[in-house]
Amino acid sequence: MSVFSLGVYAAHTDKGAEVVRVGVYQNPPKVFRDNTGNPGGFWVEILNEIARREHWALQYVPCEWERCLAEVEGGELDLMLDVAYSEERDRLFDFNQEVVLLSWSVVYSRAGLTLNSILDLDHKRVAVLRDSIHVPALESYTASFEVSPELVKVEDFKEMFQLLDQGEVDAGVVNHFFGQWIAPQYRVERTTILLNPSRLHFVTAKGQNRHLLKAIDHHLLNLLEDGNSTYYQARQQWLEPRKRWGWEEVRYLLLKVIVYAPLLGMGGVMLWNYALKQEIKQRQQAELALKKSEQRFHNMAANVPGAIFQYVLRSDGSDGVTYMSPGCYGLWEVEAAEVVENGRILWEMVHREDREAMYESVMQSAQTLQPWSWQWRIITPSGRLKWLEASAQPERRENGDVVWDTLITDVSDRKATEIALQKNEERLRLVTENMRDLVCLHDLEGCYVYVTPSCQTLLGYSPSELLGHSPYEFIHPEDGELVRQSTHYPAQQGLVRSPITYRARHKRGDWLWLETLTQPIFNERGEVQHLQTTSRDVSDRVRMEEALKHKALHDELTGLPNRSLLTERLDLAMKCLKRHPQRQFAVLFLDLDQFKVVNDSLGHCVGDNLLVAVGQLLKELIRETDLPARLGGDEFVILLEELTEVEAAVRVAEQILLALRSPLKLGEREVFITTSIGIVIGTSDYHRPEELLRDADLAMYRAKQNGRGNYAIFDPTLHQQVLQRLQIENDLRKALEQEEFILYYQPIIHLASQKVRGFEALIRWQHPQRGFIPPDQFITIAEETGLITPIGLWVLQTACHQLAIWQAQCPQQGLKMSVNLSVSQLDSQLLTQLDEVLTRYALPRNSLVLEITESMLVENVNANYELLNQVKARGVGLSIDDFGTGYSSLSYLHCLPVDALKIDRAFVSPHGVDARNQIIAESIVALSNLLELNAIAEGIETPEQLEWLKILGCEFGQGFFFSPPLPPEQATHFLTECCEIPLSQLQGGDG
Repeated sequence: MSVFSLGVYAAHTDKGAEVVRVGVYQNPPKVFRDNTGNPGGFWVEILNEIARREHWALQYVPCEWERCLAEVEGGELDLMLDVAYSEERDRLFDFNQEVVLLSWSVVYSRAGLTLNSILDLDHKRVAVLRDSIHVPALESYTASFEVSPELVKVEDFKEMFQLLDQGEVDAGVVNHFFGQWIAPQYRVERTTILLNPSRLHFVTAKGQNRHLLKAIDHHLLNLLEDGNSTYYQARQQWLEPRKRWGWEEVRYLLLKVIVYAPLLGMGGVMLWNYALKQEIKQRQQAELALKKSEQRFHNMAANVPGAIFQYVLRSDGSDGVTYMSPGCYGLWEVEAAEVVENGRILWEMVHREDREAMYESVMQSAQTLQPWSWQWRIITPSGRLKWLEASAQPERRENGDVVWDTLITDVSDRKATEIALQKNEERLRLVTENMRDLVCLHDLEGCYVYVTPSCQTLLGYSPSELLGHSPYEFIHPEDGELVRQSTHYPAQQGLVRSPITYRARHKRGDWLWLETLTQPIFNERGEVQHLQTTSRDVSDRVRMEEALKHKALHDELTGLPNRSLLTERLDLAMKCLKRHPQRQFAVLFLDLDQFKVVNDSLGHCVGDNLLVAVGQLLKELIRETDLPARLGGDEFVILLEELTEVEAAVRVAEQILLALRSPLKLGEREVFITTSIGIVIGTSDYHRPEELLRDADLAMYRAKQNGRGNYAIFDPTLHQQVLQRLQIENDLRKALEQEEFILYYQPIIHLASQKVRGFEALIRWQHPQRGFIPPDQFITIAEETGLITPIGLWVLQTACHQLAIWQAQCPQQGLKMSVNLSVSQLDSQLLTQLDEVLTRYALPRNSLVLEITESMLVENVNANYELLNQVKARGVGLSIDDFGTGYSSLSYLHCLPVDALKIDRAFVSPHGVDARNQIIAESIVALSNLLELNAIAEGIETPEQLEWLKILGCEFGQGFFFSPPLPPEQATHFLTECCEIPLSQLQGGDG
């Protein structure tokens, strides 16, 4: 159904269909508006069919030709039809690729005026369609013959015929479709002058609506392939009217005979005279060669499959066959002489559906002089239908004639095979287009070569969107390697594996499950040439299987994994631990305390809700990679994997215990519950999941015995280590508050003068229960927990306070205090802390020395360099501790603001003194002298070491030979004695 409203013709289709605005003008029978205003004609029939297939809503907008093109260019129209291609228009519009129609123009004259050739148009009034392609074509064509017609531009062809009928113009140029349709209505005469072969297309504005042209080309190819399609029906209906013989036709035929007969005769005479002159000049020289050449040609032509002939298109528009080989009869069932006498015989045998296109191809070849290759059908005098194929090379002669030397063969058998193959392909396409499974052809790398249309339904992509792409672009990243190893690589080797199930992405973005069988396709040599896959959607089946599997592996009440799934995961964890010992895991066994009391007092419904709440709480307290499970009753198990330290399991247990100190909200009721937790650390000694659960259960009962709401570790040794470490960490947090730390001071001696030049502050921990704890047992823990920062600040403040006291007691000594720094203290806060202690205790410049290790320097050298420079600017000395044991680099050592190098005791100790250590110690002293740094030796225990170091030129030293580290009171006593008695009179290192 169609309506005409506000000048717009709308072809109604589906609701929500794309609206396409199409320009329509008066050019019957190709396109026009009838008396009711509805569009019609060949182009409308074709476009309506394409719109039906694409579900477009067409709006036909009436307009004059010039206005139509302007509105397309301006975007007011989406599409225009019946537009002839030209280079000028190609700059303004986009053309569809396939030629919709081939056309040419015919010259009509007013009644009583005879026009035989283009020369007769000189100084004649010739009507042409305004802004049409005829105008430049006619101007160019007439100019080549030096003919000057007067062009009269009209708005439409109907106006042109009216002017011809009234005698106001001499001739008019009109396309042959319109001419043969309207000419009988007017007093006009059709001439033999043909002009401007043209290709007619659909167009859109440049760069816009190209998807319309792409769709048109797609459907147009299908329509052209089907001899019974709408295209051929519309062509027969509108462009091939039945032949009507009347006086005009007879007169036109007689006119052509009268016109062409003298011309043919004159041409024959001219050719004869020319041949005669040539024969007179060269008769004797060429006669023998000519006869031999003619004989060879005739022998070859007689034995060539098909026929050889020479076709000529003369400059005046007439044509003919000048030579035909004996093979003529085998093709056309007529003798060669008859064809030479009347070449029109061949045109009359051409199938009427092929005649116009063939004529257009000949005209195009004549214009471009490009090789002519064509296939067409003929109907022989006996009624046989044949397919012929021609191949020819055109040549333009000096007189303007175009001659083709042509080879024509019978390809009927081949075409029959092609047609049969096409039908088979159509049947196959019908099957593939209606099958639900997705069948694809891939190259060896997997890229799509062919895809059945079912991909649109299955994946949401059209075949064109998949071709050339790899299926791995759509396969889930987690499944890609599985597909390669299970099916792709075996198929490349010619093997067929069982179908595989994997996830693929739909165009809308969600994932579906496909089951795919991959098979190799072999070539004639037995080599794998392609891969073929058949896929189907099994998402419903997978979801059902997953639901059943989930039900089998999960607790129905809480939704947590059950014993079966827990056992599988425990088994995997044990196997993983044996392959990768560093991947530790732990098992926590939980039993709710006094759960029976809740069931007996509040009922089983509340008890069930409590179990659900506890399960949810456990999920919230652990990582997604960990596994919470319910064994049954009030027993839960947690599997903790990928642990970097076993203490993490204890922390999880503590978090659970802490969370259960708060009541659980069950509807309107709050319930308090505690749990006992047994912890087992996975080791290679375990071989079965049951063993882990058994030991975890034992540990859980030990926790209950120790008082409910607690945890216990099964492994006694590990238990002691973990508890000891955790106890130290907890005690460290209290040590500062309870003033359990104390500083010991070891004197630093000037070796040459034997005078005390300073002390090194060394921290000690006096634990109230465990007694004296050396630094190597707690400093590392303090650094890992971050407690080293407040401890380090306390050391700095205490040491500076003590230095201020000693400087007041012995002002002449010029004492210094060395304080060790941790890497955690190398930040901007250090400067603030230094400013505070230097100001508070009024310490002289260079009396405070900070000791840092080599490893601290190589971490972030640039940042440390800036920080140390600022420390140095505050009058604080810097010393590198344990020099020679780290990673010092001479490339930056000389740049750092360091005052001293401390030689590690390993290079000074009598137990380690050997030639190598001596060389290292000597090198360090030499390096310090070279860099103008002080050298301080650690670990001096004997007079021999002292003398050796003095000989090396080492300035300072410390060690048990002078004094061990001393508490403040003893260090003060030692300093007082040194101030009064020379150190050389003291007896070594009791202090």
